Amino acid sequence: MRLLSALLVLGALVGCGPDQSTATLIDAEVALEAARTAGAPQNAAYEYALAEAYLTKAKETVNRARYESATEFAAKAKKLANEARQKAVSAPNSGATP
Repeated sequence: MRLLSALLVLGALVGCGPDQSTATLIDAEVALEAARTAGAPQNAAYEYALAEAYLTKAKETVNRARYESATEFAAKAKKLANEARQKAVSAPNSGATP
């Protein structure tokens, strides 16, 4: 449900700025949700928290019409979210499937 609402909000941003920043924000949000589902908050807390922080910063930056910076922050969030997901899936007793 959080993902759907985030996608709707990000979709509304398309009219406010370049498509690249919006697409990168959506990709980062999806990657973060996948990490959360895989158990990253428990098994990769550092990477997951950093991914959340970068995504928040990206959203704040896009709201100030700094699209290039927002794209960079979102890309970092996506990278860290993917790392968190991989770490969570690899954790012993994670119970998640890749």
